[in-house]
Amino acid sequence: TEYNNRILGDATGEMGPFQSTVDPDGISRYKSSWYQDYAYFVGSSCPWFSRGGFYSDAIGTGAGTFAFYVDSGVASAHLSFRLVLAPTN
Repeated sequence: TEYNNRILGDATGEMGPFQSTVDPDGISRYKSSWYQDYAYFVGSSCPWFSRGGFYSDAIGTGAGTFAFYVDSGVASAHLSFRLVLAPTN
């Protein structure tokens, strides 16, 4: 939940800095510096990131390719996952 404590390599550090922005619906949401996509950091009750964009009341106009949101990790009909392998050499 600390938007200034980013970690390079987990895709949160690369997308910062983050700022709170008021959307057209009047709700203040955190957005990344990349395309103003929604940014919500994980915490102890929801330790997983949902990545990418989807539209909901929680994300509003910040849905996009670089959006991320918290998730509990339970099965969901509207979320999927992909593995990414990144070579080090």
